[in-house]
Amino acid sequence: MSPTGDRRPPIAAELRNRAGLAIELLANGSVFAIRHGDVLVNQVLGSPVEGGIGNVYLRRRTRDGSSAVPLLGPASSSRFRASSRGAAWEGSVDGLDYACALRLAARQPTWFWEVRLANATGRRVSVDTVLAQDLGIAAEAAVRSNELYTSQYIDHTILEDEDLCYLVCSRQ
Repeated sequence: MSPTGDRRPPIAAELRNRAGLAIELLANGSVFAIRHGDVLVNQVLGSPVEGGIGNVYLRRRTRDGSSAVPLLGPASSSRFRASSRGAAWEGSVDGLDYACALRLAARQPTWFWEVRLANATGRRVSVDTVLAQDLGIAAEAAVRSNELYTSQYIDHTILEDEDLCYLVCSRQ
């Protein structure tokens, strides 16, 4: 059971490093929890039915607007595999083949998402990826018992980067 008394769903894989960072993944390809020591990084635990709030999205831009598809979890069409060394999601959307990988730094409380795309359509396309991450950044009991209180103490700053475009940086 978790610190708040909830029963935990079965974890398909747990990524862990020497810095105390752990990411638990569900069999449906969703992130269940990101923890560093006793701090729960994500605010809402992933679900075996609905997935998680955090996700990696493939966004396609056209003259008519943009559309996004999730690469993780039950709402995606990805093939998911994971081990203690890392996790991978692979698939195809509208002729775009993708491979998404999650890995942890060896000695720092840092994780990396990497997305590779291959355009099998022969047409020029405009795409990017978007990382959505919900934030708790507090002891798990505090996050789970009072999400609104915890989240009001997170400060967000928007930065513009020449290579990465816009970034949302958050801290507590």
